[in-house]
Amino acid sequence: MPRMGDLADLANAFDVPLDQGTNVGWANRLGGWANRLGEILTTRPTYDESTIYKTASPLVNITEGDIGRATEAAMGVSGGGMKVETPRGIRAYHSSPHDFDRFDLARIGTGEGAQAYGHGLYFAESPAVSGQGGQYWQQFLPRMSADEQAAAGMLRNEAFNRKKAIEYSDWNLAQLRQGAEKGELNPYMMKLYAERQRQHDLLLSGKPVGPRTYEVNINADPAHMLDWDKPLSQMSPEVQENLRKAWLAHPEGHSRQTGGQIYESSRLVRGDYRDPAAATKKLQDAGIPGIKYLDQGSRAAGTGSSNFVVFDPSIIDIMKKYGIAGAAPAGMGALAAQDEYRP
Repeated sequence: MPRMGDLADLANAFDVPLDQGTNVGWANRLGGWANRLGEILTTRPTYDESTIYKTASPLVNITEGDIGRATEAAMGVSGGGMKVETPRGIRAYHSSPHDFDRFDLARIGTGEGAQAYGHGLYFAESPAVSGQGGQYWQQFLPRMSADEQAAAGMLRNEAFNRKKAIEYSDWNLAQLRQGAEKGELNPYMMKLYAERQRQHDLLLSGKPVGPRTYEVNINADPAHMLDWDKPLSQMSPEVQENLRKAWLAHPEGHSRQTGGQIYESSRLVRGDYRDPAAATKKLQDAGIPGIKYLDQGSRAAGTGSSNFVVFDPSIIDIMKKYGIAGAAPAGMGALAAQDEYRP
């Protein structure tokens, strides 16, 4: 049972006035302290992600945030009262030949495709489309150096498990090394041996190997996006109302028009002919956060997974980055950067 001095100190600490008049007053005040303490325990603190600690592995560093988040998770499992909220929004993927810590509109046009579904940043709901080893990852692979392509190929063959890829590379090198020591390798095989050694060193270094794959959370409701494939009558009431207020489409007069047709027509409004950036701005100003459309594998069936075009990069949070082992970008935590894809 706490002493009077302890209770008074506690009251001062939580800025709760002490009422010594009745037992009810005491109960109310104790309840207030408990509620305040609960608020503190369930509020996510701000961590200093710039503070980096070295570990026993030369490939892994951790930040103050990593330690804090691990503590939160442990408390949540043990019933300690710390709440760790699951991000809301759209989980999606983006592959790129570039390594970066945040998305911005200046990168539009540096990837694949021709912005066929609108001017914005493109993401895929399915990892088979834009996840690690997916369609776009494979398209970007030829942009890498020859050694990085070969190292990435070993990673892909081992399901992006770098440890296993290193083990295979080590075994392959050992076979070539035996031949070299015995003088049994011709010039071609000696060249191959040198290449395999460079690729092995690349895997060991922890440096980026292959295209980067970003797993993101898009802080938007997919029901609030313009649906490229559906007629306006089947879109959400929010989208219909936003388009109506912006004079881009009317629920009655344009009910049969698809989102793609509405987007194309929006380029013609107020003289902005064939200006996709202007069309995007009109939709964004109307409260539309982006466009969604069925990916190639789903289009024939008319249902399935979607791709997304996001207009505003500020609503995109990078959750994980694959293709790099070692230190992660500030704010992501060291464990967010990895080779092996784990959905």
